[in-house]
Amino acid sequence: MLKDQDLPWEQYAKSSVTTVNCQKITTGYDDMMQELNISHALGVASKFETMSFVEAEKLFKKFQHLKTVLETLYGSLRVQTDTTRATVMTLKLDAPQNQQFCQLNECALKIDRLLDEFYFTSKYANHLESNYFQHL
Repeated sequence: MLKDQDLPWEQYAKSSVTTVNCQKITTGYDDMMQELNISHALGVASKFETMSFVEAEKLFKKFQHLKTVLETLYGSLRVQTDTTRATVMTLKLDAPQNQQFCQLNECALKIDRLLDEFYFTSKYANHLESNYFQHL
């Protein structure tokens, strides 16, 4: 039987043994998942700039205030557009042949869709900002 020393390419191999300095290798599943979570958190957190606690607190208060302003603004605009649509529908019942009421109703529906799109896009942006605050 051939040994590794007897093979012809062994003469080109390095004679010194290289060792790799590694940290402790985890054997348990929970330990491995914890290390992966920590590595992921460090990788994600490195993308954010660091700031003092005072700046972070001010930014968080501003974020909370803007979040409530967005909710209030969305609610009031939604009430106004719903009222406009209800008024247009009432006027349309009085004069069904009037095309201006149909156009007003279509415009109100477009405004509703744009308002919803703006609101849900802003909610998604708020979600991304809240991820930022989790890393502070």
